[in-house]
Amino acid sequence: MLTNPQKSLIKRAQRDCALSDVEYRDVLDTCTNCRSSKDPRLDDTAFDTIMKYLEAIYWRKIDQSAIADRLSAIGLASPARTSRSFASIRGSKIFSRRNYWANKNTRKSTSRDRYQIDRLQEECETLRDEAARYKPPNYLATIANKCCPLYPPTLDMLCAWRNALRGVIAREKSKLSGAISSGSSRGQSSVASARRTDHQTHTFDPANAPF
Repeated sequence: MLTNPQKSLIKRAQRDCALSDVEYRDVLDTCTNCRSSKDPRLDDTAFDTIMKYLEAIYWRKIDQSAIADRLSAIGLASPARTSRSFASIRGSKIFSRRNYWANKNTRKSTSRDRYQIDRLQEECETLRDEAARYKPPNYLATIANKCCPLYPPTLDMLCAWRNALRGVIAREKSKLSGAISSGSSRGQSSVASARRTDHQTHTFDPANAPF
């Protein structure tokens, strides 16, 4: 059975491809012989197949859009009609890179691969929680989006995210340590200055002796 994030991603892909509900269910039927993403027979392999199929639809429409733009530029198609037809499918974040899903997981990830990804994702989430002590959520979200632009993230993406978070934490700890060290130095300097002043105040002066 598909996870909720997987089902959500498929629905987003449907919107990016500008598919009607009937067209969307025909895609599921073609790919998996199921007509709902909630069907318990669907697994990770079915998810990859659906995303590859939707990716092909998306980029075919993008290519048609480019052709339509060229036709409108030479007066063989209505620009207004062209922009209305393809405006809804441009700028997809899921299909931001051509053939990403087609080339993804071609050798089928093993259980060891999945274990490594799960462990790395847990490590990243722990580091993110630690980094939240120093940086606001929107700053950390920007790092996550840059390192992991697509879902599910690959091992390389998670490694980049982990390294970025480690860098943030190390820099902030270094700043904090420097501030503490600087404050300690100033404190020690103040104590030494006070001692010198006190010593000068209590220095014996024979001229002021009462005898």
